[in-house]
Formats: sequence, structure tokens, C-alpha cells
Amino acid sequence: MKTTKNIGGIEYEVITKTKIEGDFVGGCVYFENDIEITGSLYAGRVYAEKSIYVHKDYVVEKSDRVGGSQKVGGSQKVGGSQKVGEWQKVGGWQEVGEWQKVGEWQEVGEWQKVGEWQEVGGSQKVGGSQKVGEWQKVGEWQEVGGSQKVGEWQKVGEWQEVVGSQKVGGSQEVGWSQEVGEWQKVGEWQKVGEWQKVGGLQEVGGSQKVGGSQKVGGSQEVGEWQKVGEWQEVVGSQKVGGSQKVGGWQEVGEWQKVGEWQEVGGSQKVGGSQEVGEWQKVGGSQKVGGDLTADSSRISLGSNVVGKYTVTGKVFIGVCEWRETSEEEETLQCGKFVSGDVKYGKVKEIGLPNETKKTVKIKLKGGEVVEGEIVEG
Repeated sequence: MKTTKNIGGIEYEVITKTKIEGDFVGGCVYFENDIEITGSLYAGRVYAEKSIYVHKDYVVEKSDRVGGSQKVGGSQKVGGSQKVGEWQKVGGWQEVGEWQKVGEWQEVGEWQKVGEWQEVGGSQKVGGSQKVGEWQKVGEWQEVGGSQKVGEWQKVGEWQEVVGSQKVGGSQEVGWSQEVGEWQKVGEWQKVGEWQKVGGLQEVGGSQKVGGSQKVGGSQEVGEWQKVGEWQEVVGSQKVGGSQKVGGWQEVGEWQKVGEWQEVGGSQKVGGSQEVGEWQKVGGSQKVGGDLTADSSRISLGSNVVGKYTVTGKVFIGVCEWRETSEEEETLQCGKFVSGDVKYGKVKEIGLPNETKKTVKIKLKGGEVVEGEIVEG
């Protein structure tokens, strides 16, 4: 005669064995002791009081509850929700239809898909890609071997590494460092405690705060303000909707646009044109490969702008608080000076690149013919 146990209004068949040879097939089953199944498991619902070890595949139609640890040698599919009290290790892929909660660390050998939210108390390692329908919380570090997609917010307690691309629908918080191999898109704000490295394009819908250094392999777009504690390197273009503060040096490979004020602690290099909506302060030298536009500008160790220089307010060049400056460091060199109230420093115009100079021949009264350039009077 079968023994049953009622849990939450559902009758479960009680299994007292500690080892089952071959496959196990059942309905709603309750494993009273630590259980080892040498084949695969197929059940409607599983409630394991202690730990469970399945050598091959693990398939549960509805809910899966494990009080201790869970080890699956093959792949795992759970149609409903899943809760594991201790650690979890799945050798193949894993699919959970509803929410998932793992008390300690989790390791999945291939890809992982969770339909709703996911919470892992310790570290998480996924060999392939990962998709979580709602929010995700990982207490320690996280490593994903492929791409990652999280529908809502994400919080990782320590460091995070994603080999492929990453898309987070809401906000993102990473306690330590973050490395994303390809592009990254975060729908709301982003906070990274230490350094950040993104291999391709980066897009952040709200504000961004990186405690250490930042390197972006493609272009970067931040919807609101940006704060980087140390140095910043962006290979492509950069657009920041609000203010920008970089503690160390900054290098942007193409054009740069900052909606409000900008402060860079060290030197600054922008490959293309630069547009700053309000005031600008650079603690070292400045080099801009195209035009520069700002409300006001204060550069500590000289400015070199290849294109047109247009500042509506005050300009200070060579005002350095920590050492004496040379004549070169007190010079604004530009292709063409359009405007700016220069309060300190001097301006040196060298002409715009590829500027066509008009030449004319003039015959003097004595008959001599001379050639010269037309200049603005």
C-alpha cells in the first residue's frame, strides 16, 4: 500500500528509498531521505525533503522543491517554479517555466532559461546563454558563457562576466567589476562598483556610475548623467544626456556630446567634434579633432582644437593649481577662433584643415604681375 503526504492541499506519494536504479517515473512524489537516481527522473511534481542526485535528465511537469542540494547529470526542465535550499548543479541545459530560487551557488553547463524571476544566494555560472523573464538577483559573482537577457532589473553582489551581449530591461547594479564581451543595453540606470569593460556598443537609458575605470569598445550613449571614478576610454562616439564627471583621463575616438556640464580630472582627447551644453573643466591638456562648442571652458594645460572654436562665455587656458605652466600650456591653438571671452591664456589660429585658399594675380601700374592670397580684412 502506498503512503501519501498532503502538502499544500496536494497528495504526494512518499518514497523512502535512498537509491533507485535506472529511470524513475511518477506523479506527485515526496522523497523523504537523500535520494540518488541512476537514470532519469520524470514526474508531475517533486518535493525532496533533503538532497537529490539524478545521473541523467530531470523533467518535472509542475513545481520542484528540494530542501538540500540538487545535482543533475543531464539537462533539466521544470514546467512550474523551482526552489532549492542549498546548491544546484546541472550538467546540461536548464529551463524553468516560472520563478527560480537557489539558496547557495548554482552551476549550469549549457544554456539557461527562467520564465519569471530568479534569485541565487551565492555565485552563478552558466556555460551558454541565459534568459530571465523578469528580475534577477545573484548574491556573489556571475559568469555567463554566451549572451544574457534579463527582462527587468538585475543585481549582482560581486563581479560579473558575460562573454556575449547583454540586455537588461530595467536597472543594473554590480557590486565589483563588470566585463561584457559584446554590446550592452541597460534600460534604466546602471551602477558598477569598480571597473567596467564592454567590448562593443553600450547604451544606458538612465544615469551611469562606475567607481573605477571604464573601457567601451564601440560607441556609448547614456541618457542622463554619468560619473566615472578613474579613467575612461570610448573607442567610438559618446553621447551623455546630462552632466559628466570623469576622475582621471578621458579618450573618445569619435565625436562627443554632453548635454550639461563636463568635468575631467586629467587630460582629454576627442577624435572628432565636441559639444558641451554648459561649462567644461579639464584638469590636464585637451585635444579635439573637430569643432568645439561650449558655454565656458577651463583647461589646465593647453588646448588644441583642429576645427572651429565656439564658446559663448569665459575661457581660461593654462590655469593649473598644482604646478607652473609653460607658454605652450597657456595657449589655445585652433583652426578658427569663432568666439570666446579669453580671460587667461592666448589664442593661436592655424587655419582649418583642407581650407581652400583663393589666389589672384594682380598687375601693378609699372607692369609687374604679382600673385597673392585673398585674406579677410
